[in-house]
Amino acid sequence: MCRADQPRTRAPQLPPTILVADGDPAILELVEELLTDAGFVVVAVTSAMAAVRALARGSFAVVVTDPFVFGTYSADNSWATLSSIRAVAGATPLVIFSAHNTGAFADFAACGFAAVIHKPFDLDVFCAVIQTTIANTQRLSRSTVVQSMPLCDPQHAR
Repeated sequence: MCRADQPRTRAPQLPPTILVADGDPAILELVEELLTDAGFVVVAVTSAMAAVRALARGSFAVVVTDPFVFGTYSADNSWATLSSIRAVAGATPLVIFSAHNTGAFADFAACGFAAVIHKPFDLDVFCAVIQTTIANTQRLSRSTVVQSMPLCDPQHAR
């Protein structure tokens, strides 16, 4: 059965694929289940290197990561983690979710993040942020050329 908003000649669209990178297995499982239930395809990894490898192999609608959970509990190490992910992600939106030192991400827009979600987070809000990020990216990609924004340390963003 065809829906009114989907022409007969148009092939059905595959659901967006989300890369989630978090070193906390409980959070990773929760987010994976939430996004899968919402209809997304989820690739879940537990390390920054696994995220970089996944990005090198595939295409993702959004990357969601907590840079502080990979054993890098300092701002300098976390920015290095994010830089390595951003270098491979290109124009893919990067959403940060973290309970650690989230004040360091105050200037996230200037640094190329699509959003910052503070842990603990409301599941509905989390899902809405991901959906909005994907919708905004799709809208932009139809009207303009989306370029990768360099990732920066907020101290140097101004």
